[in-house]
Amino acid sequence: MRSHPTEPVLPEDPLRGSGGSFCEHRVEVEAGVDLRAFEWSGRGRSEAPLLLVAGWITIVDSWAPVLARLAQTRRVIYLESREKASAGIRPEAMHKDSFRVECLGRDIATVASGAGLTLEDSVLVGSSLGANAILEGLKQGARCRAAFLIGPNAEFAFPLWSRFLMRLPPMAYGPLVPLVLWYLRRFRLDVKSEPEQYERYRRTAAGADFQRLKLSALALEGYQVIKGFENILDSVGVAFASSDHLHGEANARRLVDVLPRGTALACPSNAFLHRPDVVDEIDRYVKMVS
Repeated sequence: MRSHPTEPVLPEDPLRGSGGSFCEHRVEVEAGVDLRAFEWSGRGRSEAPLLLVAGWITIVDSWAPVLARLAQTRRVIYLESREKASAGIRPEAMHKDSFRVECLGRDIATVASGAGLTLEDSVLVGSSLGANAILEGLKQGARCRAAFLIGPNAEFAFPLWSRFLMRLPPMAYGPLVPLVLWYLRRFRLDVKSEPEQYERYRRTAAGADFQRLKLSALALEGYQVIKGFENILDSVGVAFASSDHLHGEANARRLVDVLPRGTALACPSNAFLHRPDVVDEIDRYVKMVS
């Protein structure tokens, strides 16, 4: 494991300096795989350090307003997981098993250690697949002060047509992106009420590495999400919005029912969960369980 912090270079700071002192880490998590993590020292230290793991192929710009608010009062680390284009992956490590959720879970503790962050004293925040990676890390024995999870998946159920797409060569994905976005807009998202959610997916798709997207999707097939949750002894808040058809209330409560210290946290909307106001919900939950 090696961490290579760089000197702060404000023009490359995704928050454009609004998050205080900035640096970047490259952490080798296993042979042939190294990940990028951004760190902001924050202008204050009134709250516990926090590590955020975003959703599947999500770009950091989608979380910039939330990160800027978080960094006002704490040290913040934003981890870019393996399927992101920023991950350094050698050809011999570019295979399906390298993208399994178990690997994503192990990466969290490794990156935290490489960046000098003590997980036991820190809050973990994750969204969608990032939330599942946190749950997997906790199943494997990592400990944290508390975890605040936005829309983790109780199961990875892919529609039949998407399973066909997974078998196509990555070069075929680009022309199919508009079809996938149409499907999300038409059947899975409330675009009229929450246009921000669709816009996040659109930007994410535009920046995706299609080979990694394919391998990651194949690695998620058949993953038993809930298995082993009884071993998680930390406080885990599962935030949901009933208007979110991708990660709704039933999904959240199914997870909470098997987490020994799980709490379902109802929030106004999916858009709210990705706005700076969600920081108040995170802080409220951490204080409650502390």
